[in-house]
Amino acid sequence: MRFQSRMEALRFLGLESGATEEQIKMVYHTLVKQYHPDENPEGEVTSHFYEIRDAYEYLMAAKDLGERTYITSRAPKIFGSKKDLEQASVYRKLREENARKEKRRQQALRNQQKELERQASERRRIEEENRKWKEKQDREYREAMEKINAIRTARAIEEILKYYKEEE
Repeated sequence: MRFQSRMEALRFLGLESGATEEQIKMVYHTLVKQYHPDENPEGEVTSHFYEIRDAYEYLMAAKDLGERTYITSRAPKIFGSKKDLEQASVYRKLREENARKEKRRQQALRNQQKELERQASERRRIEEENRKWKEKQDREYREAMEKINAIRTARAIEEILKYYKEEE
């Protein structure tokens, strides 16, 4: 993000127009810790980190250069040669590209995590179905064994009754 004025950069950092250099530094260090890419690997937070840094750099440059903005017809004289400006532009583009790559990487990780969660859910569902099937098989086996035992008992009673009838 390019800042056009000191007020714009101060507002971005959440400061009032009369903020001192110490206040700017204190807020900058607080925000940098909060939004640093190592602490918050999300792509949006990373881009916000770079915007915070750009606002701080603008304010420090504006302090040294008498409140001039980045966009001025005398920019090469103020900020160095055209080569320096081009190099700064290249670095900014590299930072932006790295932020985009990081955002894509984070999205790929989120997608991978969702897929792993889906697979785990599917595995749990299949395990539950297998458990229910096994319980059903066990129940049917017990019922069949009870019927077989009932038939055996009935045959044994028949044999006993037949034996007593023969003895009479």
